[in-house]
Amino acid sequence: MSGRVRSPSACFPLVSATLALALVAGCSQPKPRPQAQVARPAAPPIITPQQPVALSAIHREAGEVERVWHLRAALNVAALQCARSSNSPLVKDYNLILARHRVVLGQAYAAKQARFQQTSGKAWQKAMDRHMTQLYNHWAWPPAQERFCAAAADAARRAALVAPDGFAAYAPRGLAAVDQPIALTQGSRIRLVSAPAPAPQRKTQLSAKK
Repeated sequence: MSGRVRSPSACFPLVSATLALALVAGCSQPKPRPQAQVARPAAPPIITPQQPVALSAIHREAGEVERVWHLRAALNVAALQCARSSNSPLVKDYNLILARHRVVLGQAYAAKQARFQQTSGKAWQKAMDRHMTQLYNHWAWPPAQERFCAAAADAARRAALVAPDGFAAYAPRGLAAVDQPIALTQGSRIRLVSAPAPAPQRKTQLSAKK
């Protein structure tokens, strides 16, 4: 047998041109069937971190030193409402904070007391008691309790690990973290309440002609 490559005409001698083309196609390798194009799933959206929310209004008149007491009040409420037992890590962290950071906490309470004495005169005690009630009610805001408890547990754990000379510097971050769940839910409520109600539509009554 010759080693030469045979042409298509040699493969099918004495056939018509049309039949030869058909036989050539049958003699050659079959072409693969085109694969169906499968649509690739869209890439998931990129989730960016949520921008920090401004502090709630109850914190805005307080100075930085006073806000340390606001954080202490938040962790107090969390220890009472969020902990399942007196042996929970949250309660242990809170008690450690009271002991370890008592000097800074005392300075924060003194700063709050001095501001009310300056702004409310002889009635400062009643004004401060009313403010404290509002502050504790703020931390007990029911719609935010699940997220508030989680944030407070994390803030208490971090605060318990901070050295006494670093607690004042940590307090603004801790306060912002525990306040964010409440600020978000109260902000949604304020927007819903303040949204203008749709104008009532006048009903046109058609009277039948006699």
